[in-house]
Amino acid sequence: SFDTQNPITSLCYITNNSSLVCGLQNGNINVYKDKDTIEEKHLEIQAHTAPVNIITELVNTKEGGFISSSSDKIIRVWNYDTTNISGGYYDKMVNSFSTRTDTSTQRSEKLAQSTKDNNMKINCLYTISSMHLGSILGLIELSNGSIASTSSDNTIKIWEMPSKEDSKNKNIKEETFDTSKIKILEEGAVYENCLLQIDYDTVASGSGDGRVKLWSIKCSSIFKFLIGHSNYVNCLLKISNTQIVSGGADAKIILWNLPSDNNKILYGHMDIIQGLTELPHNRMASCSNDKSVRIWDLNDLSCLYCIKNAHSSVVYGIVTGKKNRLITGGNDSKINVFDGEEDTENIRNYGDD
Repeated sequence: SFDTQNPITSLCYITNNSSLVCGLQNGNINVYKDKDTIEEKHLEIQAHTAPVNIITELVNTKEGGFISSSSDKIIRVWNYDTTNISGGYYDKMVNSFSTRTDTSTQRSEKLAQSTKDNNMKINCLYTISSMHLGSILGLIELSNGSIASTSSDNTIKIWEMPSKEDSKNKNIKEETFDTSKIKILEEGAVYENCLLQIDYDTVASGSGDGRVKLWSIKCSSIFKFLIGHSNYVNCLLKISNTQIVSGGADAKIILWNLPSDNNKILYGHMDIIQGLTELPHNRMASCSNDKSVRIWDLNDLSCLYCIKNAHSSVVYGIVTGKKNRLITGGNDSKINVFDGEEDTENIRNYGDD
């Protein structure tokens, strides 16, 4: 366990280079290397001017890296650069978004500056503004390399990553894109809180009205509603092409068997479900506002272990790292690492004292 000095709002594990990317309430992003343990030495990037809502790994684009979004309505695309081991950071969008003003201290800071690290350098490839009019709530990479994003402006948009030629010397705004290549799935009265790709043509969204919606990308339309939550859906997890899991503000976790309406409810948490992550052997872990982390067996839907006080406050994020270790981030500014399959007794007993 170690302290980030700021409440954690999002987590992402980058499998390509075994690193943990952590979004903070102050808009910063911390990047930690995962070797035998998560190292406290890290890169700190002043990436956004508001809480970092979503960080997603990029696995289908040639640049790799990750993409981040925030309540500041900005999307940034980052990649790892190991060609210059002296470390550091550069921002191609420096002319458009180079400073921010902290009114409490009346000082101006360059956005997206990082601490030096001898093993890592992270570049901001693109800064995208005006894609949405509201806070960006969901952001995923699709299997074809396109990006799907959803916002409090009640839209879902699918768009292609900009070319390097488009990004030179200017900030990228929606009007920069070929509008024929921006697909709008919804402009409705209800916001979609999270997104998940199920197969090549199917995207699921977790809605503010408690429904999970299944969309055809090709047709830009909903073809099925999954009804089971009594409050907004906060997170989604794919188990297979025929099974997904949703977590809601009603404290329910629901396992959906597709394409039927058959579902199973996993009870145990007492507050909003904030995150879900898959584990080996058909298991899953969840985290919640109730401060706990739970390990589930999806075969019989039983709760195998409960980490009662994983954090002293809301647990905002949960991911699976090396050796199936569970990594959590909380509103208490802590990152906690729990042993996985190799030490289940520690998971069982943690927080029970």
